[in-house]
Amino acid sequence: MVFWQLTIDANDPAVLARFWAQALGYQPAPPAEPQTTWHAHYRARLGKDVAFGDRLFDPAGLRPPIWFQEVPEAKAGKNRVHLDLCPTGRDNALPMERRIEIVESKVAELIRLGANVERRARTTTRRTRSTTWSCTTRKATSSASVEAQGGMQARPGPARPTGTPTRADPLHR
Repeated sequence: MVFWQLTIDANDPAVLARFWAQALGYQPAPPAEPQTTWHAHYRARLGKDVAFGDRLFDPAGLRPPIWFQEVPEAKAGKNRVHLDLCPTGRDNALPMERRIEIVESKVAELIRLGANVERRARTTTRRTRSTTWSCTTRKATSSASVEAQGGMQARPGPARPTGTPTRADPLHR
């Protein structure tokens, strides 16, 4: 098995790390458990410091770490990667009203972090016979499209005009 981390180029890694730590529930220091060579490597790199300013770790040690790598150049072109966050846990047993409450709670959290609501939409598809409720939030360095059925898509990036598809949003500035 290959261990991997998500590396995101950024002009201001600390700002993105703080936002994503809150959005994902990650922490800026590797967990003590499970004991892995990867976590041991990062604990050794920390030395006497308590936390990284540009790296995030899943507190349970089960999901990949994220490194916000500082780069001098500005973003050029669109990114091909985004993160899908699912505040409902993709629990289809939850009634749609409850899923919307959970999504609204996550949107409120992102607003407290500095995001603004850009748009809200509810769509029903015939093919899957499902209803998706979504809300897009925007911040200068981050954005999130929250879906009650399909999860929450959150990506740092510059603000874009209303109506632009969320799937093509950049992952870094």
